[in-house]
Amino acid sequence: QVTVSGVLQLNSGTLNFSGADLTIGGTVSGSGTLSGNGSSDLSITTAGGIGGSLTFASGGQSVNDFSISVGSGNSVVLGSALTVEGTLNLNNGSGLNISGQSLTIGTGGNISGTGNITATASSSLVINSTTGTSSPISISGGILGSLTVNSGSGNSVALGGDLSIATMLTLQSGSLNLNGYDLTIAASGNVAASGSGSISSTNTSNISVMATAGLTGDLDFGANGSAVNNFTVSVGAGNSVKIDGDLTVDGSLQLTSGTLNFSDAS
Repeated sequence: QVTVSGVLQLNSGTLNFSGADLTIGGTVSGSGTLSGNGSSDLSITTAGGIGGSLTFASGGQSVNDFSISVGSGNSVVLGSALTVEGTLNLNNGSGLNISGQSLTIGTGGNISGTGNITATASSSLVINSTTGTSSPISISGGILGSLTVNSGSGNSVALGGDLSIATMLTLQSGSLNLNGYDLTIAASGNVAASGSGSISSTNTSNISVMATAGLTGDLDFGANGSAVNNFTVSVGAGNSVKIDGDLTVDGSLQLTSGTLNFSDAS
């Protein structure tokens, strides 16, 4: 294990810590990169953040556990794609900024802690964890480019805040639990045609489908049924939204434009 308490100066080239544990307790600067693997643990303990971003070299864009402890309201900026094969620990309100980048939680992975993830409409989050996640996923700003839930049958991924999908929601397997928060499919958004996953919600959540070309895939609410408060369809004339499973709308069903197809639902 190596701990850097001062400055990690990555002037050029790559620092390869594959199979080793790296703790950064200071700052990071320079245009160099990091390289890890599924046996590498990375911990950031700098109060207030590290100053620069963490960029991982192609072929080394993975770690085992990734722990961030930079203080509530502070975050670590990711400058490249990254796969966390173990646990992403967002401790004590610490955040991870994936603006414009892709973050994947591996099959044996997890998300824990009370922090959040900052993203943009060009960010991608993939949850492949076969046991779901321990902590709800809170996206600061509430916007994410694409979200893939692939947590396996019987497992779920819960939201920790309202979420708007800018490009693609893929419900590959398992359930996306709205957890009392609102889900919006934005104007350029869509739902993937592939996948056997579903949405779980209660009547404290609202769902708005604003995709101007309609949805390619279905919104499946499962055989056990879900409820929502308000459900809004605004997809333009000639386009449609198809739902499967059992859904109860306890508030307002707002059919602004387009068609709501419930031929395989009840």
